[in-house]
Amino acid sequence: MSAIAVAATAQGLGPFGGDKTSDSLLALQAFIGLTTAMSLTLAAAVSGHRQSERELRSLSVEMEQLALTDELTGLRNRRGFLVLADQSLRMARRAKAKCVLVFIDLDGLKRVNDTRGHAAGDALITDAATILSHVFRESDVVARVGGDEFAVLALLDDQDGSHAVNARLLSAIDKFNAQAVHSMRVSMSIGIEELSAQSDTPLDVLLSRADRAMYEKKRRRA
Repeated sequence: MSAIAVAATAQGLGPFGGDKTSDSLLALQAFIGLTTAMSLTLAAAVSGHRQSERELRSLSVEMEQLALTDELTGLRNRRGFLVLADQSLRMARRAKAKCVLVFIDLDGLKRVNDTRGHAAGDALITDAATILSHVFRESDVVARVGGDEFAVLALLDDQDGSHAVNARLLSAIDKFNAQAVHSMRVSMSIGIEELSAQSDTPLDVLLSRADRAMYEKKRRRA
């Protein structure tokens, strides 16, 4: 627009063409200045809008992550487990891959809370989360689904089975407890449901089965 205005004014044409060159140049200069200011304002507005859009998108992702994450342990919460484990289970079934659903109860948490305080109880929960994070892979869905309850959906290797998963978890607990730096002993009751690739049983039903298996083990051990 400025180039067209300059060319037209130089030929005495357009709204800025006049008898006096000085008046024409002043009017042209004012027009170019106004056009430049408007362009810069528009560019700043567009840039600010894009930046705000990026920030909102980032905030939305962050809020979604927070909604699926347990604040204390950094694991998935119950909602996050149900969402992500369901997706993983569907993919495993399509790929005809074996997997296990593990339901875990952290033993003695109430006693620790009552005798040593909730800060000690939180530390015990965090220790349990650390053990689970070391035993299972990043591709597995590990979650704290209740105050003292954890759940894991884990894919199995061809040679793996529920007994192997149980043995690895018990070994990791023993190794953790053997370290002198930990003042509290971690104990877990474990229920494992091995899932068939052909099964179409909903996740919440499978979770209830693993829950019952865990409490049955706990009852027999008591």
